[in-house]
Amino acid sequence: MGGSMTIAFSNFFLAESTTMDAWMVGFTGLTALASLGAMVVMIVALNRRQSVQMDRPLEVRTHETFVPRQDFQAHTAHVARDMHELREILRREIPEMERRIGLSVEVRMGKLHDRINDIMAGLSRLEGRLNQSVRD
Repeated sequence: MGGSMTIAFSNFFLAESTTMDAWMVGFTGLTALASLGAMVVMIVALNRRQSVQMDRPLEVRTHETFVPRQDFQAHTAHVARDMHELREILRREIPEMERRIGLSVEVRMGKLHDRINDIMAGLSRLEGRLNQSVRD
């Protein structure tokens, strides 16, 4: 029994071909050919120049009317004045806003500390009662 098992095992590695093996080799070959054909078609399609056809050519017109230099300079000066005014307003208001925000934070922190102190006092009373009941 050991000898026949060795022969079957060695025949497997010697690649005895069967009908199924021939079909598999044929199928693999056809798949490879189909893939190669698809790649050739893709390469040809990518190398083909694509042209865009337009019904009518694009019209390019020059713009001949411009804003007069004096008007542009006046507008620029007006924008510069507006920006300067905004900067001045921000310089005045930002410190005031910072002060108000700081006060608000201080008030909130004070309330939070008061609440924490109330809780600590309650816990302290509770601890005292607990210690008293344990002693009794």
